[in-house]
Amino acid sequence: YGIYGFSGMKRSGCKLYHIKELSEAYDSEAWDRIAAIRPKDYTRMAPAIRHLTELLKKAETKTRLLIIFSDGKPEDYDGYYGEYAIEDTRKALLEARGLGITPFCITIDKQTHAYLEHMFGAGSYLFVNQLESLPAKMAQIYRLLTR
Repeated sequence: YGIYGFSGMKRSGCKLYHIKELSEAYDSEAWDRIAAIRPKDYTRMAPAIRHLTELLKKAETKTRLLIIFSDGKPEDYDGYYGEYAIEDTRKALLEARGLGITPFCITIDKQTHAYLEHMFGAGSYLFVNQLESLPAKMAQIYRLLTR
């Protein structure tokens, strides 16, 4: 598995942050990068989804999951919000599905039902209102997605 972070600041400022590469061991260096994760700029999801889809497409494995942790709707500083941002993200997710990748979203956004079902599809997202409950739910989510 790999772990990446993403952030957006206008179209030309989309960044993907390496935390743990797919082929990298989960060691103290990876743990230090996980511990250093901090919020960045905006939630411009589609470019990150497209880039990670390319990485997963090349992975020699039977199961390809793209689990996205998000704090809210896709949006950015330069007018990338609302229906346009939602549809761009939805299109990136459909492209991933077309390549055999299963996207799933875990969010803390209380307004999830207004847009996540449209973007990810029914049953392909989870709202978590208490982050402390997430570790216990991760094994359940993994089993559900790898059946």
